[in-house]
Amino acid sequence: LRTRDFGRTSDKTPMIICQTKAAAEFRMVDAFGEVQGRVPGGVSLWSEGLELCTMGADCRVPSRHSMTIIGFGPNIGASLPNPVTFGTRCTSVLHSKHATPGVNMSSFEVAQSVADYLKDKIPFLPEVGIICGSGLGGLAELVTEATIVKYSDIKEFPESTVVGHAGNLVFGHLAGKNVVLMQGRFHPYEGYEMSKVILPIRVMSLLGVETLIVTNAAGGLNPEFKVGDMMIIKDHISLLGLTGKNPLVGPNESQFGPRFPPMKGLYTKELRELAKEIAMELEIEQFLQEGVYVAQMGPAYETPSEANFLRMIGADAVGMSTIHEAVVARHAGMKIFGMSLITNKVALDEDSEVICNHEEVLETSAKRAEIMKTFVEKLVGRLGVRMGSYVDANGAADYIKSKVRQTPQVGIICGSGLGKLAEIVSDPVVVKYSDIKQFPRSTVVGHAGNLVFGKLAGKNVVVMQGRFHPYEGYPMRQVTLPVRVMKLLGVETLIVTNAAGSLNPDYKVGDLMIIKDHISLLGMTGLNPLVGPNDERFGPRFPAMTNIYTKELREIAKAVGAEMQIEDFLREGVYVAEMGPTYETIAEARFLRMIGADAAGMSTAHEAIVAKHAGLKVFAMSLITNQIVVDEDSVVACNHEEVLQTSAKRAEVMKTFVMGMLEKM
Repeated sequence: LRTRDFGRTSDKTPMIICQTKAAAEFRMVDAFGEVQGRVPGGVSLWSEGLELCTMGADCRVPSRHSMTIIGFGPNIGASLPNPVTFGTRCTSVLHSKHATPGVNMSSFEVAQSVADYLKDKIPFLPEVGIICGSGLGGLAELVTEATIVKYSDIKEFPESTVVGHAGNLVFGHLAGKNVVLMQGRFHPYEGYEMSKVILPIRVMSLLGVETLIVTNAAGGLNPEFKVGDMMIIKDHISLLGLTGKNPLVGPNESQFGPRFPPMKGLYTKELRELAKEIAMELEIEQFLQEGVYVAQMGPAYETPSEANFLRMIGADAVGMSTIHEAVVARHAGMKIFGMSLITNKVALDEDSEVICNHEEVLETSAKRAEIMKTFVEKLVGRLGVRMGSYVDANGAADYIKSKVRQTPQVGIICGSGLGKLAEIVSDPVVVKYSDIKQFPRSTVVGHAGNLVFGKLAGKNVVVMQGRFHPYEGYPMRQVTLPVRVMKLLGVETLIVTNAAGSLNPDYKVGDLMIIKDHISLLGMTGLNPLVGPNDERFGPRFPAMTNIYTKELREIAKAVGAEMQIEDFLREGVYVAEMGPTYETIAEARFLRMIGADAAGMSTAHEAIVAKHAGLKVFAMSLITNQIVVDEDSVVACNHEEVLQTSAKRAEVMKTFVMGMLEKM
């Protein structure tokens, strides 16, 4: 840009004015072309409608703003060439009514600022992001423990101007997953720069979202498609991206992703296959389609010639969103699932009387709202989302360390009805699960939901009053997160107790069984807690499971049992873990006994596996709370009340037993 002398200010300081022709970055250079962070005496920029902006760093200025450069100091003119030259380059400038003067924030810094703001507002970090298209925002009604943040409260966000878009971020639980929903998106046709339109996706990435589900309302180009059909997006054609509106144009910020990300397989195949399975379960495959989505700028709908062109190049449906969001999500390494609700037929015939309108879009969306909500809820519930990552565990551990001064040596997980052990902890410090952002919530009757830190038998301990189970709908990595947190807090030995049903005919209700080995049906059939990318900071990729229940601890337990004179009801056997929450059928019980199990339950094995992976010593004990029925003519029925009653009767013995073990360890 070239500027001209505009005179002097009232204090005789030289002033120079320039008119920007496009959004630009201004960087001061001296007479020799060297970039100056600040010229002698200082230089400031002023623009009509903007506040004073000090030239300590690059300043970004919206297009077509008059920009005055004001020099301060008697020798300022001597340091500026005539005419003044500024090194500039076109950039996507963030147009924000809340822009911070004097600060040239990169896209990463802006996204990080929003993420930091949201982290102070939400009780946990989301791992699934969902963008709700026109009329589909009702999905938020299914979110439990919801925290709503309005777009208008996020200073860096634009405002959604589309009818049917509520303009909220909704954080909460959906189908057992931590989610964030966008009730309404931003579009390039609203006049926003692409960097603004895709800002929420980058914020989601910084919050920890690993899977993005994108829905939209689209027009049907494929003649086989009907209004009301749901189209799984298998690929896309980005007219905007091919003609200069690619959301990744501009300097690449490596914190988000690589300079040249591949787009093959953008819409994750495993998620598309999962969606087809869910459609069959819901018996909606008759109106489920799969095809190619094309995005155009909008807001005008397509002419018949344009529609025929789009059909000719391979598109099955057309819309004005989604693609730039998906590209940015792929750039950030997310898995992506996209779905279009066909809300109208696009006219391919010039003589057609069909006229597209937004009211038709909203009307069709409303008719399909319930099935779309059910579909997405089931999809979320079936996602193999990685929860309980090192970041989550470390974040929880750091929070706990800010509340608790001691370093626990022993971790104790109390099963159903056995949480009273925490009552005898001396100098207790209680941290509620609900206060730890990364923790799920225990929903089981009899589980208090606390971590209790203090001393037992001279040892620094942390006692879990209540555990988490896969049958509560939580992913396995989140179920076992507390064990990994214990490891990071310094725990070296894990003691696990549970309530179990007896399979061994020699066992009686009220017996205590030392677990010498286990059979993990969940682990052997796909729910092993170590499935997924391995993090070496926790342990090796392929940990051995021999001697998972430490022999020396089992010997200590037998010695304590002898001292307490409880050998007549102290057992040692094999524990089998199943999913639950249903108890076993008679045929299942016989099968479990046949494969070598002495007692069955719905916990413990996955906790022990994660502890072993992390290098902890493990001791586990089952309280036999009921006899599992293996006789078809039996009138005995298992129930949770029986479990709690037996647990209460043996509570004092269990407390004394664990205290005795701690003393000998």
